[in-house]
Amino acid sequence: MSENKECSQYLGIVVAEKILSKVFKHVERFPLHNHGYDFICGKGFKIDVKSSDVIQRTKNSQQWQFDIRKNKECDFFLCIAFDRSELKPLKLWLIPSRIVSHLETLSIGQSRFSKWSQWEQPLDKVVACCDSMKGDSS
Repeated sequence: MSENKECSQYLGIVVAEKILSKVFKHVERFPLHNHGYDFICGKGFKIDVKSSDVIQRTKNSQQWQFDIRKNKECDFFLCIAFDRSELKPLKLWLIPSRIVSHLETLSIGQSRFSKWSQWEQPLDKVVACCDSMKGDSS
């Protein structure tokens, strides 16, 4: 999986795990397939990492889908929207569980970015991490 960039879990596990260590300090990671969350941040919050590649809906409309699976065990969802073809992070949201835990799938389209802006996080560390990963593969 860590070698195969086409693997469905590559973004969600390999890339997202590297990103979370750059975005958060003092991260306690949990084993793959830990039920309910992927890590606990330095402030003690349980965070479930979700990633999605862009889905082209129409010529001028894109969206990202995150599998929430009605997870009520975490405190936050860290949702990372990618353009996988370039391993380019486009958006990063840290959304409180209480906002989306009732959903099976969270869909965020470009036209709805403003609805989620209050939970958007800076991308600088994420982009730097992905750029270094691109450099490692060349």
